[in-house]
Amino acid sequence: MSDIVCFIPARGNSKSIPNKNTKLLGGIPLVSWTIDAAKKCGLENIVVNTDDQAIEDIAVSSGVNVQIRPHQLGSDKTSMYELLRSEIFKLNPVPEIVLLLQPTSPFLNVSQIKFALDYFLQDLVLYDSLI
Repeated sequence: MSDIVCFIPARGNSKSIPNKNTKLLGGIPLVSWTIDAAKKCGLENIVVNTDDQAIEDIAVSSGVNVQIRPHQLGSDKTSMYELLRSEIFKLNPVPEIVLLLQPTSPFLNVSQIKFALDYFLQDLVLYDSLI
């Protein structure tokens, strides 16, 4: 699955739970659950997009790529569409397929992610997105 980029957006500031993506859940940082799920799916190109040094450190220690987002895209008012539109095209090469996994869903079922990807990839002429 080298032609797929797994994009994990993880900003540092949060109004509801400060530093939520680095908070421990079962002794593991929240963002690490998502990184691990992506790795277990066999995804080779995993990118954590962040504006936070602690999240960057976690991603680097997990052996995945890091993309630092511009400060203006770190707001809670920034939509996911705005973030993807801005940041995906900065990747080299620009991916044709992007899998978005959010750290705020830490209990991602790896078999369901694989099933969804397989289903999507079976007919790229028929499908242009999968949610």
